Amino acid sequence: MISKDIKDIKLADLLKLQKQIDEELNKPKEDGFIPRERVLLDRILSIDNCFQKWLQELPNEYNFITYFPKESNRTKELIKLTNILFFFLECFNSTDGEWLIEFFELDKWFDNFREGIEIKYLRKEIIDFKMELWSSDYGRAFFNWIHICKLRNFTKEEVIKTYISKYELIMKHYEIREEVEKMEMTREEKVRFIKKSAWYFEGLELKKEDFITKSDVEIDEAVEKYNYLWEK
Repeated sequence: MISKDIKDIKLADLLKLQKQIDEELNKPKEDGFIPRERVLLDRILSIDNCFQKWLQELPNEYNFITYFPKESNRTKELIKLTNILFFFLECFNSTDGEWLIEFFELDKWFDNFREGIEIKYLRKEIIDFKMELWSSDYGRAFFNWIHICKLRNFTKEEVIKTYISKYELIMKHYEIREEVEKMEMTREEKVRFIKKSAWYFEGLELKKEDFITKSDVEIDEAVEKYNYLWEK
């Protein structure tokens, strides 16, 4: 966890948090599956996948889904944009060098972005993002991502707050998973409990005990409105 105010959180802090997440994600799973080592292509594909899902949250004038009305949701859009940051941080953590932390500092690039730039440049930033990402220059793609955040009127503080919230949600899930492993339950019951605990976070009015006492249907109904948080 992190005790700093949102405004004081730096890139180095996020890199440490991301390292914790990646270590948890790469641990052997309950069913015995062992994740293989991730390579650069995996990270780029992950970024691109999140980017495509963000594009689907844009209002109609920018959304590539043109054949039916698209109701935009700023909260969902912010979460999708922040999901991209998770994989950029994974890329940065895979690169050695203290220079990287200073060069890619969020304060510098968010604050130096030209205010008042017209939203019409959003399409250009989308194209540039794709080109830079697939030329394996994820550093430049990262700058395009910051430009996109600013063009969509999201602040650095909003992005970091969303990242921290999802970080805490993910780590809570793994904390519950460790607790479940100590319980006297069948393997099937443990797997069910762990899967359901992925929906647990402070804003959800379900207690850990509910994941044992409530049925799958009851829990699914209670957490349905939070589905978008866990879309990959």
